[in-house]
Amino acid sequence: MPSTTAAGTGLAISAGVPATQSAGGYSALSYTEVGNVEQLGGFGPTTEVTSFQPLKGAQQKHKGPTNFGALNPTIALDDADAGQALLAAAAAPDNRGLYAVRVTKPDGSLRYFQVRVFGMPETIGAANSMITAAPVLEINTPVIKVPAGAPPAPVFAVQPSISPTNGAVGTTFTANDGSASNATTYTARWLLNGTAIGTGATVTPNAAGTLVREVTATGTGGSTTATSSGVTVTANSTPANALTYAGEPLTFDNNPLTYGA
Repeated sequence: MPSTTAAGTGLAISAGVPATQSAGGYSALSYTEVGNVEQLGGFGPTTEVTSFQPLKGAQQKHKGPTNFGALNPTIALDDADAGQALLAAAAAPDNRGLYAVRVTKPDGSLRYFQVRVFGMPETIGAANSMITAAPVLEINTPVIKVPAGAPPAPVFAVQPSISPTNGAVGTTFTANDGSASNATTYTARWLLNGTAIGTGATVTPNAAGTLVREVTATGTGGSTTATSSGVTVTANSTPANALTYAGEPLTFDNNPLTYGA
C-alpha cells in the first residue's frame, strides 16, 4: 500500500488459537476489538547476529536465534471495554495461555500472530493526562501477513465428524468431511494415533487408538485444515477359547479364531 498515517488501525484479540498457522486458521476465530488504543509501536521478527572471528580473515557473521518480537500498545484504560478485559485476563500471572491477535491496517490489510501477555501496568499521570495501560504482548509465532483485498481463506461452517463415535478394531468408520465457505477443493485423510491410515470415505482400523478425520479445504484465498473430534477404537477382547500362536491370538478379518463350542 502507499505511505499512510496510522489513523484507523485496529487491534483485536481472541481467546482461541488457530487450528493452523495460516490466514484461514486465524480468520476462523472470533475476535474482540480493543478500544481506546493510542499507538501500537513496532513489532516483527529480528534474528540475533552470531559472530566468529577466525585467526586469519575477516569476522564472520551468521544468523542465530530468531525473536518474533513484542507488541507494546498504549491504551486509555476503560474497565468496561471487552477487549481490554480480555487483555487483562491474559495478563494474569498464572495465565500461561496463548492468544491470537489481529492488527488491521487502514487499507484493510491484516497481521496475525499469537502472543502471551506478560503484564498490563497502568500509568496515572498529571490531572491533564489520561489514565493509561501498557500491556506487554510477547509474540510467539511468525507474523502472518494478509494483503488488502486478498480473497478470503476457506472457513469451515460444518466441522468434519466420524460415525460411529466409538468401536472396536475391525469396525468400519464413515467420514462426514463437513463444509467450508470460499473452498473449491477438499483433501482428506484418516489418522490413527497421529499416523495416516487412509484417505477414502470409510476406514477399518486394524489397531486400537484414537481415530480422527483431517480435512483440508483449498480456495483462491489459501487453505484451511480442520480436524474432527477423536473417536476411540478399542482392542478386541480375546475369548478364553481363542487359538493362539507364540502367545498371540490368531485372527480372521480382525476377529479372533476360537475352538470348541
